[in-house]
Amino acid sequence: MVKKSSKTILVVEEAKYRFTNIIPDRKFEIISNTENPENWEFSEMKEPIERLVISYIGGIGPHRGIDTVLKGMKYLGKRYELKVIGINKNDPYYNELNKINITSNVTFIEWVPFDKVKNYINNSHICLVPHNKNEHTDTTIPHKLFQYMAMKRPVLVSDVAPLRRIVKETESGMIFQAGNPEDFAKKIREMNNYDKLIRWGENGRRAVEGKYNWKNDAERLINLYKELGN
Repeated sequence: MVKKSSKTILVVEEAKYRFTNIIPDRKFEIISNTENPENWEFSEMKEPIERLVISYIGGIGPHRGIDTVLKGMKYLGKRYELKVIGINKNDPYYNELNKINITSNVTFIEWVPFDKVKNYINNSHICLVPHNKNEHTDTTIPHKLFQYMAMKRPVLVSDVAPLRRIVKETESGMIFQAGNPEDFAKKIREMNNYDKLIRWGENGRRAVEGKYNWKNDAERLINLYKELGN
């Protein structure tokens, strides 16, 4: 289908590697899952005096890496609180996650309306994108990364290629080895510094106000339509 198309839209540069020496680069346009930062009002982060709140928001499929996070929480004390928001208790995978969840500092929260999501992000100190590593996660990027960054919250992501590249480039958080619970816990402990959390959050917000802004991607998309129209 890509060979037959005039143009193909990809969400990250890494997706091009699947077509190396098969399809020329000119076939592709990168239109990413960025956000309009003005749509994401944030509150300033409070210092984590009693508890550091870690949040994951979104689907819980096996590729999402929630299993790694839950296993990692057993290496962290009660001062660390994890909230997994968006649970569907009818999802068969939920039962598997529930068996892994052996600590008291984890809360599963069922799906919430989109307008409530911002409240959970605002009440977080660290936000997660812990994807397990595979061909799919190495060639895609989730909206939630840019949503967290827009709300000035530092991120902890796994080392799948696009996440690693963007977080390293923007200095908006830290990176752990995908599928490694102990490394996840280690990085959480290293992030538990208020000055660092503030700096990472500011860097993330600055990145989505600049390079990783939907206005830039929208312009590329409009230009693509104009090119096809001509």
